[in-house]
Amino acid sequence: MPEPRKPIHAAGQRLAPRRTAGLAIAVLAALALPLDGHGRGGVNEAFATPTEHGERTGEAVVGQIAPKFSLWTFDDTESVTPNSALQSAGAMPRGVIVSFYAYSCEVCKKVSLPALRSLMADKDASRGLAVILVAVGGEGDVINNQSVFDSADIKRSVGCADKFGVVAKRYDANPLPRTIILDAKLQVRQVYTREGADFLDVLRRDTAKL
Repeated sequence: MPEPRKPIHAAGQRLAPRRTAGLAIAVLAALALPLDGHGRGGVNEAFATPTEHGERTGEAVVGQIAPKFSLWTFDDTESVTPNSALQSAGAMPRGVIVSFYAYSCEVCKKVSLPALRSLMADKDASRGLAVILVAVGGEGDVINNQSVFDSADIKRSVGCADKFGVVAKRYDANPLPRTIILDAKLQVRQVYTREGADFLDVLRRDTAKL
């Protein structure tokens, strides 16, 4: 990004307060980065950013086995693990997509979940894939989080509640959303720390490599 031009003025001459304030605002605007999660921008400005091989996000390291976890479904009738999801991915499983969300996360509802729905609705692109949607929030958030999961209507997906935030912390899922691609060996292949307008295209590209 080019540096802002320096004001031209005589040596020792001070800028008027109004000009100084205007310059400061202009510099801040030029340097401002789009925020994801619950921040400003996100949906329109942030783009999907995968981490590089060997990079760490929480305990998840690209190229290594994903941190294990076990969470209950919203109705507390089934235990969900990456391995159980992989087994539901079909006769020739290729991988599991783990996506952390919350009902209060607008980017989750407007970007992540619609992208996952479109991906999994594509018979060829979704072959051998399964999705785990991890809802982050306490006991009082379960009903709202389940409602978001039901509305998302993603094929071959299972929703579970991370009521104490333990799994989210292990995967450093803050800010939301946070999406991780695991391969058939449950190794971390991609971790997306920002998700934007290109997210579906990025998912298609990266899951095609599994």
